[in-house]
Amino acid sequence: MNKKNQIIIIALVVVAIIVGAVVFKKSGKTIETSKWPERSINNYVPWAAGGGTDVWNRVLSAEMEGTLGQKVIVSNVVGGTGAVGTDLVMKAGHDGYRILGTSETNLTIPIMTGTKTTVKDWHYFIAAGSPGVICVNSASPYKTIEELLAATKKEPGKIKVSITGSGLWFIQAEILKTKGGMDLGYAPYDGSRPAILAAVSKETTAVVASAGEVNEFVKAGTLRPLAVMQTEAFEFPSAGKLPAITDTLPGLKEVLPLDQFIGFSLPSDTPQAIVDKYTDAFNKAMKSDTVKRMANEQLSVLYGLSGKEADDMAAKMQSKMSYLLKDMGLAKFDPKDMGIPQP
Repeated sequence: MNKKNQIIIIALVVVAIIVGAVVFKKSGKTIETSKWPERSINNYVPWAAGGGTDVWNRVLSAEMEGTLGQKVIVSNVVGGTGAVGTDLVMKAGHDGYRILGTSETNLTIPIMTGTKTTVKDWHYFIAAGSPGVICVNSASPYKTIEELLAATKKEPGKIKVSITGSGLWFIQAEILKTKGGMDLGYAPYDGSRPAILAAVSKETTAVVASAGEVNEFVKAGTLRPLAVMQTEAFEFPSAGKLPAITDTLPGLKEVLPLDQFIGFSLPSDTPQAIVDKYTDAFNKAMKSDTVKRMANEQLSVLYGLSGKEADDMAAKMQSKMSYLLKDMGLAKFDPKDMGIPQP
């Protein structure tokens, strides 16, 4: 073999090594993405077990295992209105072995906790979403949203509504007050499931959560849905047609609709080869009968978004929610200081 051919072969080998391996700046480790994954993957959900983010991520993780060729283990890491689980994933090696169970509620973490990571720091995979509803304990005297509104006017702040942290359901509960004059007292919980159980157990009178999250309790007769937090009526399978909240409180049209989304995310500097493998696994999962059944059970619309489309949706939602919280005087940090653009 002549010297010229030797140089060409050496050059090709070097290129192959560069393509097959990625150096992680945060950890200093080198990984051959062609062999990834070589061990199990952890999916950290920053909210309590049983809520929409949790149940969706358990289904998605199980469905992706076949394509990824490894177990995807879901764990709940609650605290700090979602910041604890979020920081765990962001501060670990960005090697694809840790993903973050994500909903639109995660998007408010920067302005509520001061955490600097925003949508620009993540790749999003958005599976589905279910409309928000306001429910009351079925033993309460309130049969309509008008009756609940009248009661809050008689006793401002006395009727308690349970909500999740500082995200979408908190915002929807707050706009009932600031835009609609429904003065409910708040009881925050680390996830939709404990918030719902609070209303079921009569710790609170009402709860704002997704239709999918309250579905089993409406079926069981322990919760009564009064209205959908949308601008159009919604057919609730076990309760009939729910009126749009804007029928009773037209001032809410200024800010609604605000749509839920659920999925997972990866740090934005995860190697593209690994992101591509997740994209393939996610797309196949979204086509599965299991995910379709899940959407039906959770009264959800399937999105199946990844790449730029998903990232753009998350960015738009973060801007809208962050500045809405600021305008209502509820943001603890200015979204502008966090680099979040105005909608």
